[in-house]
Amino acid sequence: MKQNKKMLQMVRGLSRRSKYTLFILWSVACISVGYGVHTAVQPMGQMPGGMSETYVLTGKPTVKDMRSYQSFIAFAEPINEVNLKPQVSGTVEEVLFKNGSYVKEGDVLFVIDKRKYEANVQSAQADLDKAHANVVQIKNDYNRQLKLYQDKFLPKAELEVAESNLAQANAAVQQADANLKLAQLDLEHATVVAPISGYISKALVTKGNYVDTNGTTLARIVQTNPIRISFSVTDKERLEGLKMHNGNVGLTEMNLILSDGRSVDIMPTTLFADSETSTDTATLSVYIEYDNAEKLLLPGNIFTLRIPNTEKKNAVTVPQSAVLQDANGKYVMKTNPSGIAVQQYIETSETIDNYAVIDKGLSANDTVILSGGQKVSTGQKVKSISADNQEQEATAKPTDNPDVSAEKQINVESVQDKSAQTD
Repeated sequence: MKQNKKMLQMVRGLSRRSKYTLFILWSVACISVGYGVHTAVQPMGQMPGGMSETYVLTGKPTVKDMRSYQSFIAFAEPINEVNLKPQVSGTVEEVLFKNGSYVKEGDVLFVIDKRKYEANVQSAQADLDKAHANVVQIKNDYNRQLKLYQDKFLPKAELEVAESNLAQANAAVQQADANLKLAQLDLEHATVVAPISGYISKALVTKGNYVDTNGTTLARIVQTNPIRISFSVTDKERLEGLKMHNGNVGLTEMNLILSDGRSVDIMPTTLFADSETSTDTATLSVYIEYDNAEKLLLPGNIFTLRIPNTEKKNAVTVPQSAVLQDANGKYVMKTNPSGIAVQQYIETSETIDNYAVIDKGLSANDTVILSGGQKVSTGQKVKSISADNQEQEATAKPTDNPDVSAEKQINVESVQDKSAQTD
C-alpha cells in the first residue's frame, strides 16, 4: 500500500511529457506479455499465423457404365372410362355395389322398377301371337283364292287383293316381333350392369329416386389396369430421340418417380403419339400404356417419367459434390503422391444419380478430394483420409481390441468437422 502511494507521488511529480512516455512503455510491455501467453496456449498442430492443418476426404474416380435419362412431366389417364346413364325411366329400386369398390364387367349395379317394362313385354308378345294367327287365316284365304283363280272361277284382281292381304299380315308379324324385341331391351336396361371392369365412384343416385334418360348420371367407372401415361415432347426432343435410336423408337424399360419419391421401373405394352404437333404448345403428345397391376397410378396422378438414353460404357465419374467451379470453368481438387493439393480443370457431359460424368481432365488413377476441396488451394499440404478405407472399415467386422488406433475410427463426419475448423 505504501509502495503504491510512493509510485503515485512520483508520477504526479513527473512532467506531462514524461507521463506520456511512461504510458507508451507500459502499453508495449502489456502487448508483449499478452502475445507470449497466446503463443504458449496455441493448440498443437496449428501453424504460426493462424493456419491449421487441413483434413480432407479423398478417393479415386469411379469407372462404371452409366445410363442417362430424359425426364418428362407426365400424368396418368384411363384407357376406358364410363359415365353410367339410365337408358329407361323409372324409380331406382336397388343399388347393388359398394361405393368406391372394384367392379367387373357384367356386374349388376342398379335395378330400376321393372313392372312397366315386364307388362310391355307381355303386351308385345301378345301382339306377335295375334299377328301370327292373322297370317294363318289370311294365308288360308289366299290359298283358296289361288285355287279358284287357277280354275278360272276368280278374276285376277281379286287374287291380287288376297296376295296383298297376305303380304301385309307377314309384315305385321315382323313389326310385332320388332316391338317385342324393343320391349325386351327396355326390360333388360332396367337392370344396369357394368360395361367395363374398373373402380366405381359413389352412387350418384340412391334408392327411391326417379331417373330418366335426359342426362342423369348414376355412377362413374374408371379403368386402372392397364393405364395410359401421357406426356409431351418438343420437336427438338422428338428429332434427337429418332437420331439416338436410328429412327426406330421402340418399347424399352422406363422409370417412374412417384410423388412419394419412389423410383419404379415399368415395361410399356404400347407406345404411340399424336399424328400432329399442337399449334398452341408446339409439342407432340406421346402415350404409353402399361399393366398397372400394383395400382401405383390412378387417373389424374402427376409424376416424373424417365426414358433412358444410350448407355455410356466405362465412364469416369466423381460425386457431384466434389465438382467446384470458378470463372474459368469446372474443376476438382486432387492430391499428388506428396499430399499436395492441385487444382484440375475438367469437362463434364452430364450428371446421373448425383455423379458427374467426366469427359476430360481426370483418369481412374487420380486421387480426388471428395470433401473439403473448397477449403484448400493449389500447393497446400493437406491431411487426407481415404474414402475407400472408410467404406472398408464401415463394412468390416467390429473389433473388441481396445487398442484400435483413433485414426481407424475417424469417419467422414469427423473429417468434415476438422475441415470446418480450418475456416
